[in-house]
Amino acid sequence: MAAPTPGPLTLTPAQRERLERTARTLTAPYRDVLQAKILLYAADGYSHEDIARRLDCDGRLVAETYAQFAANGLPRLAGSAADSPEPAPVTVGASPVGLFPFGVPEASVLYAFAETAERLGFAGLWLGDHLTFHVPVLESLTFLTALAARTERIKVGTSVYLLPLRHPTLVAKVTSTLDILSGGRLIFGIGIGGENPSEFEANGTLVRQRASRTEEGLLVLKRLWTEAHVTHHGRHFHLTDITLEPRPLQVPHPPIWVGGRSEAALRRAIRVGDGWVSVMVAPQRFRQSRQRLEELAQQQGRCLEGFTFAHYAFLYLTEDVAAGRRTAAEFLSRLYNLPFEPLLERCGIVVGPAEACIEQLQRFIDAGVTYLILAPTCAAPEQVQQLELYATYVLPHLQATREEVQRR
Repeated sequence: MAAPTPGPLTLTPAQRERLERTARTLTAPYRDVLQAKILLYAADGYSHEDIARRLDCDGRLVAETYAQFAANGLPRLAGSAADSPEPAPVTVGASPVGLFPFGVPEASVLYAFAETAERLGFAGLWLGDHLTFHVPVLESLTFLTALAARTERIKVGTSVYLLPLRHPTLVAKVTSTLDILSGGRLIFGIGIGGENPSEFEANGTLVRQRASRTEEGLLVLKRLWTEAHVTHHGRHFHLTDITLEPRPLQVPHPPIWVGGRSEAALRRAIRVGDGWVSVMVAPQRFRQSRQRLEELAQQQGRCLEGFTFAHYAFLYLTEDVAAGRRTAAEFLSRLYNLPFEPLLERCGIVVGPAEACIEQLQRFIDAGVTYLILAPTCAAPEQVQQLELYATYVLPHLQATREEVQRR
């Protein structure tokens, strides 16, 4: 265990919340983010030397930040992010995808992605999910548990987990375990799948029943997460007086985000979800879906305060646009087993130099995205470098829409 900082630093809950918000904010100046992380580590008992080593920063900045806090309480950082009562305008997570068109790399490469994402201030680590696919794929919840063990604060989430392929009792057990071991960091994104029928056949599950299995599975899952004695006899699942312990650390349960572009998926998101996540859509399609979600919420009398509108964006930042398109197209063509070059624009794939990537991502934000999940569209060994480029050249320049700021 690291040696404690001389003169333990104590944060009030409000101070910690503000600092954690700043530490996750990729639109704040880098110095603000770094200072927020310094104070959080100091409050956790790390020495100045340990903090400088963990954050790869000058020890003088650590001492200066600590002195500011000791003299003035929560210091006013270089910008206003730490003192602003408003949450970050757009939250940004990162995804190593979890499916590997060029083969599964060594575990150290995957851990480096997670550790780099946390160091750079990304808000979450996100993985796709399949049992079998056209390329090698790691089991998502096992993978996330390993990444959670290598990190401390960053959220871990599925985008999205194919719920109809599993029994909800097993899902409840595994997700509860992950939520506990991660310290309450799980966001559970779910979807119905269907684009790969062979994995349903391999699992003894009918593709045509995936929607009904998802609906019933969600009901059972939430009950197992929150109730002491669960009895359920439905179309697909039967339980009699089942108690799941321990339950998830988060109360009442981890947030549920619903993925999908269909009308049924949008209705499901409003009925049972805490958020909605899209993939492979252009900004205009996202805007239309968000408007439909708001219409459905109004019809059902649901308040959308706190509801997350997320988009999973494949991104490749490069000055050489032609080479970048080839890299992204090869990755996605292998991943989905179809020629992807003609589909890049239609599916909202972001490729190009920083200015072009900023413009394309901003279009999603202007369409109503409040949480971006960025997936480097390249082989795993290059993904860490892409994260560094995003944090340095793209993310500080994204701006929230006026409407979104007013909502918050």
